[in-house]
Amino acid sequence: MACEGPGKHRAVRNVNLVSDSNANAGPTTGSGPIAGTATAPAPVPAPALWQLSLRGELDVESAPRVRAELAAAIESGATAVMVDLRNVTFLDSSGLSALVECGQALSARGGSLYLEGASGAVRQVLEITALLDHYRHHGGDATDRSAD
Repeated sequence: MACEGPGKHRAVRNVNLVSDSNANAGPTTGSGPIAGTATAPAPVPAPALWQLSLRGELDVESAPRVRAELAAAIESGATAVMVDLRNVTFLDSSGLSALVECGQALSARGGSLYLEGASGAVRQVLEITALLDHYRHHGGDATDRSAD
């Protein structure tokens, strides 16, 4: 990964923003209960880079879970958090708020938030709010432009 330097530790977490029963049902207006699974345990020492992969709708119902996952990364000492949005189908103001709060908290600690993989309506919301440019990895375009 471009923002991972030599000798850096990394933790990866996947968070499903839809319940398993709705996972294959396609986009909905309500995302239901949230399920999350860790794909890799946090190595010791605490990782400098966390990658959070989201799936489903990032909205008023799921934003608290995402906010908690991001806060856990920051509290564990993460200096960079990469949020993979390629499987996010909807993003509202609650989701934007969770991302901005994380970005501000990381910045206050000398860290950075990076957004990658946004496409379609999610990418459009991030572009309109200027958050895509603000949280883009400075080493290059971390978002998936193939969907443009």
